Amino acid sequence: MTTDIRIRREQASISGQIVEILRRVIIAGELEPGTRLVERDLCERFAVSRGPVREALRQLSAEGLVRHEAHRGPTVERVTEQDVRDLYRVRGCLEGLAGETFALRASDEELEQLRGAAAPVFSLEEGDPIERLIAVKNAFYAALLEGSHSPVISDSLTRLNNRISQYRRLSLSRPGRLAETKAEMREVVEACLARDAARARRACEDHVARAAEAALAQVPNLPRANQPGANHPNANDPTDRSETDA
Repeated sequence: MTTDIRIRREQASISGQIVEILRRVIIAGELEPGTRLVERDLCERFAVSRGPVREALRQLSAEGLVRHEAHRGPTVERVTEQDVRDLYRVRGCLEGLAGETFALRASDEELEQLRGAAAPVFSLEEGDPIERLIAVKNAFYAALLEGSHSPVISDSLTRLNNRISQYRRLSLSRPGRLAETKAEMREVVEACLARDAARARRACEDHVARAAEAALAQVPNLPRANQPGANHPNANDPTDRSETDA
């Protein structure tokens, strides 16, 4: 992991810091799907006891980023092609609701904040680092969710986007996708500024549907739900006989 993993003792929750660090490296793709998260190793990395590590892993499991596998223990969640399709369908519904509620509830100031958050998106160019693309889009979504005034939509969409973070990266990395993204998000912004709730919802749903197509086109070898080993990346590796570290 290249991310700073130092635990700062002066901060309140050690387990909370571990959650933030592991969440960040999983979302960034520094820990690949199926990677084992061995408690003993994590304790050594973070220089903490097992209690905070176990608590952190439980939290990440609740967020859908970690799964507990028999005889292997905690691993980074691995999704199938059908999982990705379903997750994007749910994301489309949630993002559509976010756009609709923003158009209905946002203040005039929040409309301007959305316009301002969109400007860096439109200035992106092919070849910009994927980290910049993700950061700029996340800032836009933060403004959209803030103006929707719905903690339920915001929390649900944030957790779901964490689960498909690697596929969002794949979607944005497809040649030509950036230009499409700009056009789709311009439609979202214009609909919101016009306070056209139905149009904003359609624009958000269309953006997510196209993002899903781009992501799935980039992962032709993604395991299918009924494929052996779909949720067990080393199921066909006879040398992998690791057991859970108690």
